Parts: sequence; structure tokens; C-alpha cells
Amino acid sequence: APAYANAEKVLGKFLSKKKYIATKLSKIPEEIFSNKKLLKENIEKSIDESFKNLNIKKLDLLLLHQSEPELIFNKEFKDIINELKKKNKISFIGVSVYDEDVLKELVRDDFYDAIELNFSILDQRKLKILNSINNKLVIARSILLRGMLTCQKDNIPENLKEIVHKRNLIEKIAKDIGVDYLSVLINYPICTKGIDVIIIGMI
Repeated sequence: APAYANAEKVLGKFLSKKKYIATKLSKIPEEIFSNKKLLKENIEKSIDESFKNLNIKKLDLLLLHQSEPELIFNKEFKDIINELKKKNKISFIGVSVYDEDVLKELVRDDFYDAIELNFSILDQRKLKILNSINNKLVIARSILLRGMLTCQKDNIPENLKEIVHKRNLIEKIAKDIGVDYLSVLINYPICTKGIDVIIIGMI
């Protein structure tokens, strides 16, 4: 995603063969949500930058990196995305979502092909909703709880210290059954019904 420093440029140097490429749009200013001309210019600029950085001519999946309802359910936005699909610039569109109410509405919206949500062995708030998602690619992010499950325990903020106790329990279970701790963290979302893809993220 453009928001992750030079991540696209670094990946672009290594994509010598065709891969399934997904990235996110740059953040769209709220004040242009209802201005189709400016909205289109902003989106096309972001995509063109991604093409350049990744050294590609088409995106398999484009994700919105923000989930304001005023944008994701905006007719102008959807029209622009449909135009980009017709021009063969993108194949599929999705949203990286945080809010549970927005997620529920997205599940019912046939326009979107993919949903990215937070999910881990210690964050299962979206588990019930997963069972209601049909005909969409579901991507789990933050599966290591933004590094909280793998960092030095002393580095965990005081207000999140309860994670240490839960980590200790997972580590003990992993040791008792003879499985690597990191493998447990990664395989839990992989084996969760309804999740198709995981993003490992920060280790």
C-alpha cells in the first residue's frame, strides 16, 4: 500500500514473474467524496503510482485503505471503479474494514469482491460475521496483533499487559503438543472457516 513507505517500490523490484498483485488506494480526502471529478483524479493518480512502483499494468485486487460509509457506499466511487474494471486496470475491488457495522453492510453489498479484516487467535470479534460472508474473498490482517504476539514481552504497553498472560498460555499449549508457537499463531486464522488469505504483517 502507498501508506507503507516504499513497500510498493521494494516489491516492484522483485516481481519479475506474474504474481497475484493486490495493493491499497492512497487515502482519499473526505472533502472530495462527493466530487466525482476530483475523486476520479485522486483514484487514478494512486493507481498509476502503484503501476509505476510495482512495475505492472494491471492490479488483480485493489483495496480501499479507509472505510468511511460515505465513500465505500458512494455511487460516484462505484462508477469510477466500474470504469477502471472496464479499462482492464483492475480485476477486483475490496475494502480494508475496521468498524463492525460497516462490515455487516459490506457483507450485503454485491459490489465488493473482497473484505480485509482484523483477526487473530486473540482477536476473534469478527468470527460470527465470517459465517455470513459469501462470494467474497476474505483476507485476515493483524494476525500477530500488530506484533504484540511476537515482540519482547517487556515491550508490551502497560495497558495491554493481559496479553502477556494469554501469550504464556498459548506458548504452554504449543509446547505441550509439540508445535512451534509461531506456527500456532499463523495456522489458527488459516484454519478458521471463512478466511481465505492471511497477511502476516509485523513479526
